[in-house]
Amino acid sequence: MATPEFIPDNPNLFQLEALSGNPNLSAISVRCPHCRELGSFGVVGNAAITFQKSGSHGPNRVELQYFASIRVCPNVKCNGLIFAIQNNQQKTVEIEPPQLLDFNIDNLPPRCQETLKEAIACHGAQELDAQTAKVHTGPRP
Repeated sequence: MATPEFIPDNPNLFQLEALSGNPNLSAISVRCPHCRELGSFGVVGNAAITFQKSGSHGPNRVELQYFASIRVCPNVKCNGLIFAIQNNQQKTVEIEPPQLLDFNIDNLPPRCQETLKEAIACHGAQELDAQTAKVHTGPRP
């Protein structure tokens, strides 16, 4: 039997229900959405907040703790900022702006480069219909 998944009453993780202290969060390893380099993103100024979300876990009502923080890309040529939300096991559950797939467009024609860039951005934003349309768009016979 599968373990039930936590389902928050309000699925928008960016809306807080309760706010408290400053947790001690470790760095997270993510691909920077700005420069697309993989890096270990630390919390800016050790400033993070803890908040709770109420919801259901199978038949049970529960309250889970989340952590929100602003982090900076370790690439000194980028220094891009991200906003991260982690669950109580410090697993990253949301990142804004979203992470993008790593891809190499060097040997593609300019039109294909632009189409692929837009499809990757749609994928990162989970706009699956737009992504599918971009992938299937091309010259008509």
